Order: sequence, then structure tokens, then C-alpha cells
Amino acid sequence: TNKKQIDEWIEDHGIDSDFVKVRVLGEFPDAADNQLIGADLIRQAHSTVYKPDEFDSAPVILGVDVARFGGDSCVIYRRQGLGARRLYKKTGINTMQFADTVAKFNLEEKPDAIFLDMGAMGAGVYDRLVQLGVPVQGVQFGGKALNETLYVNRRAEMWDGIRKWLRDGGSLPAKGREAQDLEEDLTSPEYYYDSRGRMYLESKDDMKARGLNSPDDGDALALTFAAPVIPARHLGESPAMEFAATEYKLF
Repeated sequence: TNKKQIDEWIEDHGIDSDFVKVRVLGEFPDAADNQLIGADLIRQAHSTVYKPDEFDSAPVILGVDVARFGGDSCVIYRRQGLGARRLYKKTGINTMQFADTVAKFNLEEKPDAIFLDMGAMGAGVYDRLVQLGVPVQGVQFGGKALNETLYVNRRAEMWDGIRKWLRDGGSLPAKGREAQDLEEDLTSPEYYYDSRGRMYLESKDDMKARGLNSPDDGDALALTFAAPVIPARHLGESPAMEFAATEYKLF
């Protein structure tokens, strides 16, 4: 056993947590299932199909996940309303190349918002996009949640956004490698609660320790739920919308 890893798990999750009970002590968890997103929601999303024009009034949002390590992938997801699809996925691309790729999709998709993962290599991609004049919003997965009473950090909040979206009728590609990659990612992370009753997800390092890949597709989709977005064409229509737009720029 890796005693250092075990000590870190106990410190991070607590000796009484389901994570430690299952992974370290070999006991049954208190909760019946710690899977945040079940396969039933994925199957429902695969069988739900919408017409391309059903969400024309909804904002177009791009989620950009930057690879942390050599084996991880840079991924871009596009979400509009209840429809989402992957635009790009590649390993072994450097930050400048990936920034240029994001800039290209910005021109093609004309998104109302681009949310980019600022962890690890993300800062370099962000700086290049700003230099290119691309309106991008940096997001720290470990940063404060918008609703701090319910979530430990932004990552848990965004991933729970996926779960709620799927429950409300979100649609995902049903065939091909994209469907397989996303299903594996979305059903992998486990969730827990801290002493204040706030939800959090197990870390990527913990996921890798139990043989799972980094959920790059899942993180990219999660980033599309980073903050409320108002379509650019609606800005200025009313004082309420103008105020909401101002608030949105804070995130």
C-alpha cells in the first residue's frame, strides 16, 4: 500500500468519509451510491434528439479544457440550450497552437461566452487569447463556487450543473468515440459532502490513483456551466438585462 497516499486521502476526505471507508478501510459506504451522474441520465441524453433550430434564442457557450499532462487532451465543447457537442479534442498540442485553435472556433461559432480552465497550462492559453483579442473568461476549478452554501468549489458546482442539465432533458451525441469518451468521463467522478454539508468531487489525482483517466471531455462540458450567460444580441434590451450582463462580467 502507498501509506503517503492513504494519509493524504484521510486528511482530504476524513476518516469517517465514504471515500476512506471504501478505498482504505474496506468497509461499506454509508451512501448507497456516490456516483454523481448515473448511466441512466446518459442513456436518456443519447435518446433525446432536438432540431437544430430549437435553441436559436439560447446563448452559445464554449467550454475549453486545457491538458494538464502529456497524456491528457485539450478539449473544446459547444453548448447551446439543451444541446451539446464536442468541437475538438487532441493530445500533444502546445499552448500557442491550442490558443490559435480556440480563436478559430471563436470566429466560426461566434459564442456568447468562452470559459477556459485556468489550471496548470491554462494561463498560457488565456494570455495568448487575450493577445489575439478573443473575449475569454478564465475559470479556476478550485476557486470559490458562485453558491458557496451548496458547493465546496467551482468544479463541484459546474459538474452538478451537468447533472441538472441532463435531468432537464440535455441531449448528447449517441454514437462514435465522442459518445464513448463523454459517457466514461461523466460517470467516473464520485461526490461527497464536507462537514458543512457542501458537495465536492473527488480530485483528478484520486481518480487516476484508482485507474481512471482525467475527465477532459467532462471538464470541457462542465465549463459551459461556469456562470449565467446572456446572448449578446439581447444585451441592452432592458435595464434588468443590462444589470445582469454587468454582473456576468464579474465572473
